[in-house]
Amino acid sequence: METKIYNNPLLQKARAIVILVILFFGCNTDEISENNNMKPSWSEMPQVEIREGEAGSYTFPELSKGNAECACNLVSGDLPEWASLSNDCVLSWTSKAKPEANAIFLIIEAKNGAGTENSEAFELKFTTTTSNSSIVFQETFDDQPDWFQRDRCLYDNFSAACNTIPSGWNYFYVDDKNPTHAAGYIEAAAARGGSGKGYHLWDESRGANSRWKSEAQLGKRLPQAYQALWFSFWIRFNPGAQWEGGDEDSKVFRAGAFNPSVMDGTTGTSVFNVKNSNEKNNGLGRTTGGIFIMNVVHHDAKPTRIRLSTRCNATYRCGTYDEVWDHLINPDAPSNISDWSTNFGDGNWHKLEVHMVMNSSPGVGDGVLEVYYDGTRLGGRTNIPWKMDSAESWIEGINYFAIAGNSENEWAGNIDTPSSPEQSFYFIDDIQVCTTRCP
Repeated sequence: METKIYNNPLLQKARAIVILVILFFGCNTDEISENNNMKPSWSEMPQVEIREGEAGSYTFPELSKGNAECACNLVSGDLPEWASLSNDCVLSWTSKAKPEANAIFLIIEAKNGAGTENSEAFELKFTTTTSNSSIVFQETFDDQPDWFQRDRCLYDNFSAACNTIPSGWNYFYVDDKNPTHAAGYIEAAAARGGSGKGYHLWDESRGANSRWKSEAQLGKRLPQAYQALWFSFWIRFNPGAQWEGGDEDSKVFRAGAFNPSVMDGTTGTSVFNVKNSNEKNNGLGRTTGGIFIMNVVHHDAKPTRIRLSTRCNATYRCGTYDEVWDHLINPDAPSNISDWSTNFGDGNWHKLEVHMVMNSSPGVGDGVLEVYYDGTRLGGRTNIPWKMDSAESWIEGINYFAIAGNSENEWAGNIDTPSSPEQSFYFIDDIQVCTTRCP
């Protein structure tokens, strides 16, 4: 089996899948006797896939049978913090796996109870056969120039700012009320993994003492309307964030449908919001529909939540369907205790995934929306009529998404003169959109 070389930018950034090459000495006398020259060929090597965000383990087959006294220890190389090697030769990794390189080289020695070892060594290669054909879009930000913008691009040719959108993206929304910094940046400080770049969002409400102010969003038009998609991205909040008190919602993601036939510059036209005034084509032409919004919800005395809401028309309903629901990051957390510091507030990167499926026909309540946190499904719904049996039934499928958004966190300071550098912000990096669950 030859080593695979991947051109996937996410793999080049060493974040999606890790490939381990391990050399160890076998002590299983039933399988390999001393000096017996039984080195397996490459075709006999097992393959193990390690996915970031998913826990797992691997037991070395040559060391796990026929010799109960066989013991393993690491003699060369460094195990990453998310992996461990047990004395009985089991390699395990946690759901917070974060590969630091495309390949990690280790030498593992196996000895029997008498302290002797077999002289024959062989190589065990951890690799992957995962196909990337399901990936519709991906962004690591590594090749993007440093960027921020204080003007908007709400649809094609909306303004001169549309000519400065980062490569691969189409739209940008900004409501920038902070006098000391722009609402969002592409920069190295926001990179995940210690290199490259990421997207830096200031998570604070500013301007006339009102909530839902100061935001930056990047929007992407997908190549077609899809009936089902998976979205995944990584997010990290600063652990020293200031919070206004009570529920503080931070919009971090949205996806849905927009109708390009009505993007004509009419007041209110925008790919970011269903609540706009542009109606054409005998009433069939609101700009957007079939949207869901994802919020991260902080509370100083309650468990952390992921909040999902559906917005298919100007009244924020999908036909008669109208629901906003929460999913606890830690379902066992007491309702009167904030566990923010043990999840999003721990200063680490966390993976969010969303699975969205259109309903089978207009008005039928069988559409899907579900959410995952660090590989664990938090919950979802299977009864959403994304395509409505109404004037907005033009929706064909999912054809756009946007990262970030505004917040309901009134920053606790003077609205014009910041009093502390520890305001609330978060980073987004390594975005994927796929037709099956993203690797």
